Amino acid sequence: FGPVPAGARELLRFAGEPIALQVRLLSKYSNNFVAEQLTKSLGADRFGAPGSWEKGVRALAEHVASVGAASPGNVIADGSGLSPRNRVSSATLAALIRASARSFSYGPEFLAALPLGGRDGTLQTRMRDLDATVRAKTGHLQRVASLAGVVPNSAGQPLIFVLIVNGARGSSLDVDAAIDAFVAELGAAQPAVASLPAGALR
Repeated sequence: FGPVPAGARELLRFAGEPIALQVRLLSKYSNNFVAEQLTKSLGADRFGAPGSWEKGVRALAEHVASVGAASPGNVIADGSGLSPRNRVSSATLAALIRASARSFSYGPEFLAALPLGGRDGTLQTRMRDLDATVRAKTGHLQRVASLAGVVPNSAGQPLIFVLIVNGARGSSLDVDAAIDAFVAELGAAQPAVASLPAGALR
């Protein structure tokens, strides 16, 4: 990203894919390259060209604060989550998911971009036997596994969950199976508050 030099000659022009589709490709298949490029693009849009990781990370931090999810311990070092310097709590991620799902501007696109348990993306081979429809984003690094998203309980009320396992001693398949079992129990849970509106997000 950057200003076009004076006297430059246009060689090719094409229309890029809509942001909603790019986000879906990012989330469905956990594409780290797309995540980093969208982060730079966000930085350029917020603070001006050229786009950079520094601007993008600053824009991400601003958004986290704007939805009330900021925490003193948070460290956002990149757009993909690959940096070992990243420090983001489960509470922060849950607050971001809640705010995103409730957003009138982009909530439907956000939820549609999340992989569906047992159906597509990085969850295509997981949670196939669940009755509930799980929408969640996976995350894997060496000895680290995570899953964050939304699952309806037995009454159809959407529940937000965030599971992060650090320093796992078992195999990645065993850790994922344990995470999936927890989500299955959550989906089978009875509502904690009988009068909770069906459209609420807990």
